[in-house]
Amino acid sequence: MKTFYFGSSFGSGPNAPEPESGLLRRLQLNVGRKAMSLAAHGPDGTLLPLRKLLSLFLVFMITLTIAGCGGEDISEKGGEGSSGSSDDLISQVEELISETEALKAEAAAADAEKYMASDYEAAEKVLSRAKDYLDDGEGKKARTQVRSAKRKFDTILKDVTKIAEQMQEIENEQKTYADKLAAAQAAGADKLASSEFNGAKSSYEKAMKYVKDGKAKSAKKYIGYAIGDLDRALEEVGRKTAEKTKADEEKVLMAEKKQLALDAGAEEKALRDLEYARDRERLADQSYESGDFDGAARSYRDAKTGYVGALETAKRTELAANNNNTGNNSGSYDDGGNGYGGGDEVPGIDDIEIPDIGVGGDNSDLSSGLPALFSGVAEYNSAKGSLSLNWSDGTELQQDMKRLAGDPANAIFEGDEGVGSGQDGNYVMAGNTAGYYVVNAGFEDGVVIRAKVLFQLLINKPDFELVLMSDGGGDFYAISYGANARVYNDGLKTSTVVSPVKMYRKSPKDWVQKREPYDLEVRYFKSSEDEKGVLEAKINGETTVKLTTDKYRKGFAGFRWNDTKFIIQELEVRGLVDEEWAKKELNKAPEESSGGGDDDFDF
Repeated sequence: MKTFYFGSSFGSGPNAPEPESGLLRRLQLNVGRKAMSLAAHGPDGTLLPLRKLLSLFLVFMITLTIAGCGGEDISEKGGEGSSGSSDDLISQVEELISETEALKAEAAAADAEKYMASDYEAAEKVLSRAKDYLDDGEGKKARTQVRSAKRKFDTILKDVTKIAEQMQEIENEQKTYADKLAAAQAAGADKLASSEFNGAKSSYEKAMKYVKDGKAKSAKKYIGYAIGDLDRALEEVGRKTAEKTKADEEKVLMAEKKQLALDAGAEEKALRDLEYARDRERLADQSYESGDFDGAARSYRDAKTGYVGALETAKRTELAANNNNTGNNSGSYDDGGNGYGGGDEVPGIDDIEIPDIGVGGDNSDLSSGLPALFSGVAEYNSAKGSLSLNWSDGTELQQDMKRLAGDPANAIFEGDEGVGSGQDGNYVMAGNTAGYYVVNAGFEDGVVIRAKVLFQLLINKPDFELVLMSDGGGDFYAISYGANARVYNDGLKTSTVVSPVKMYRKSPKDWVQKREPYDLEVRYFKSSEDEKGVLEAKINGETTVKLTTDKYRKGFAGFRWNDTKFIIQELEVRGLVDEEWAKKELNKAPEESSGGGDDDFDF
């Protein structure tokens, strides 16, 4: 666009156009003078049309003047674009890039690429971006980027030495981790201790990420976690290996008892016990396959106990049949020391010798007299002074027990009523509500109760105690549900020893199962006068509680219960005979010597 100048000709020197501000002032003065001149001729009326024409001319001129002000043609002027870079700026950027490259070389020499990899890579990217901007002629952007890169490399050089020292410590721990990882893999920890093994790998991956970020403290913490997980994995492998060995041993023992039970005709004479044992064996096999070797060992042990029970039931059935044929209750019973019964074997008291007890000054002895006192199968060993009792059904047991407390209706010895359909003939005693019964046999310094008990109901504050060394009243030892030991004096609980097994410390309602029977064993024995007696209990072959005491050394064995419904499927009582009790019983008149009834003991 052209600019028009008024009042002078175009050119240079003295005749060159005046500045726009001077031109406007001159134009305004000329227009003013013309207006004043016209106004002076106004009264004669001859110049009024001309005045109007002049007004229009002035408006036109002012418009042209305003439109032309500052109207230089920029396109005709030479010069640089607005985005261009000066030579000085380019030189400055190139110098900064050179300095930054030198810092980068120093950082690389200090192993920043290894110990501060993330920071080093970030600084490199910024420097590369600065070079790209410079190549594109963007000087200002290039300068901003190179300054940022320089600051990053300065920071790296400041920190890399300290971090390198810390990372060297981590490298040593990495070697430790690698060694332990190899050992864990060789031991099969990926399968036997997968949780710990996978945890170690996860922690190590996090540690390596922190190493890349140059965060030595966090890296060291997580690699420590990884090493700790591998240590625990190796411990778990060792524990499971031991458990597997134990499970294998229990499986072999179970197989032996299983074969004995089958050889004794358990398929026909003890099918229920056999089915229980087989169910335990199947459960053990499943646990073994899943890697739960501890559970497998327990189940194999339960199965072994079940097969022993089947063996005992088969032998008792056969013995009872023989006794019925001969009319003699004193038949000998010995399973060669396998499980229940075991003839005259009493754990912990086998080496105690008690002389035969003479009765009434005649030649009779306990071998011929004691077994005749019982309705169940009774065997007396005169060499050791031990008596073994077991019963094939509840009608036999009822004759050999004494009720010390509770309604007689709370104890059931035969029939389905109050017990459950199909139970008749498959149990020796059942109970509910509350009661206290003992077997009419006195023992001293050694007694064992073994019972297979199925619990049907536990309400309110349930209790089921296996009683030892009872005086026929309120003095006795008791084991609650086979788990926790108690000592009573005059019917009051004077001391309690809680099982160290965590599960059995809870209320019995929290752990007693009502789907399957428990094999309970409690015993008291005193091996010599110089040592205290030992009270011990087991559930399914596992020791639950053990303590030493001499408070009561003689008495009766039996059961006490409250708010519990139960079925005793099998029962055996054996131990060292109390000489005083034996003499008294054998010297009674024949009509007084039989057991049974609801009278209290004369003890």
